Amino acid sequence: MISTFKQFIEKALSLGIKSEFSPIQKHQIRNANLGGIISFVFAIISTIATSFYIPFPYIYIPLLGSFLYLMVFVLNYYGLYRLGSLSTWIISLLMFFWMAGAYGESSNAYLLLIIAEMMAILNFEQQSKWIIFTTSLPVILAIITYTTHFSLFLIPTVTEEQLAHINPILFFAVILGCGVTVWTHRLQVQHQMKRIEEKYEELEHTNTELQKTNEELDRFVYSVSHDLRAPITSVMGLIDLCNTDKENLDLYLALQQKSMHKLDSFIRDILNYARNSRLEIMPAPLDLVAMIRENYENHSYAQSAEEIQLIIEKKGTSPLYSDAFRLNIVLANIISNAIRYRNPAANPSYVRFEIDSTPEMTTISVSDNGIGISAEHLEHIFQMFYRANAKVSGSGLGLYIVKEALNKMNGKIAVKSEVAKGSIFTISIPNMMHSSMN
Repeated sequence: MISTFKQFIEKALSLGIKSEFSPIQKHQIRNANLGGIISFVFAIISTIATSFYIPFPYIYIPLLGSFLYLMVFVLNYYGLYRLGSLSTWIISLLMFFWMAGAYGESSNAYLLLIIAEMMAILNFEQQSKWIIFTTSLPVILAIITYTTHFSLFLIPTVTEEQLAHINPILFFAVILGCGVTVWTHRLQVQHQMKRIEEKYEELEHTNTELQKTNEELDRFVYSVSHDLRAPITSVMGLIDLCNTDKENLDLYLALQQKSMHKLDSFIRDILNYARNSRLEIMPAPLDLVAMIRENYENHSYAQSAEEIQLIIEKKGTSPLYSDAFRLNIVLANIISNAIRYRNPAANPSYVRFEIDSTPEMTTISVSDNGIGISAEHLEHIFQMFYRANAKVSGSGLGLYIVKEALNKMNGKIAVKSEVAKGSIFTISIPNMMHSSMN
């Protein structure tokens, strides 16, 4: 029952709001709807309280006025947002003016115009040209009703005895109305402050990301210019040797091929880095075992790849929904590193994948018996262009791209390693089944 009522109120507050509106427009329309609801409830309660002391036909005037507050929803629904935001104030002003004239200067009715004055003052969303008009009009009408006994229409005959009961109710209504107006304004200010805090946090996050991007760009330009030129310079030197030393052409061609493979691998890492930062996440059902085998086969051409034994152990039958492109980047780099950093003294060499799948998370533990990583390098291996072992060729981008790809998938990676014994990478990937269905 309570949840149904909350849903109804939420729909009422959102009436007239369209998806293409800016956050400020949505906030203004929501505030106008909230003001209409609060004013309607307040007016109904006040009308009921005074109905015992007002002659029967005249009670329909404040009752009708109470329901007029709901006009804000009609105006917002038809796109008359400016009028909708002012309608609550206009209806309140007219109702209070009628009541002040109807009950006379001996009543507290003219004090109701204080509520209209507070509504005008606290409406901080007004344009400057309206401020003087909206704040002056309640004061002018209060002076008119108190000094001239002017009334709009249908003045009921109220006895002194009835007025004695009405006055305390009106006085209480003024206090309550002012309190409700201030409380509503406070809600608006809190909402605005929350939005400002959210924007501030968003700007801070954007600024942090921008600083990170600038630092990465500086390192990227320096390293790329060096790593792209190195293989080209090597090939150009080998071509010169081919022209002068015809007897060792096979050796020089093999060295050129090695340099070109290095260049191709580096360019592929750059492309993966660029695509990972720009492509949207595309969740899909994945066969993780098949992806591991395919990536292992794709590296079969690499030096010493045939000496690496692939072991896959899987428990859990929950399907994995994730991004195929990014997961392939992760698997390819992990397998490539296991081959590249193989320990020649290990017999046999292996890379073992232990997969544990649940409906919420898939955990992949990748262990090998390679050369390992020394402790002083472990905390840096996921940084851009960081090389833990200068003796083995590599771009220094692989593990950095792995970390960035997993961040895009809301995944995590951790590593444990010991020199001459091997490494264990633990990868956690959340199941995106619900995302793929939306």
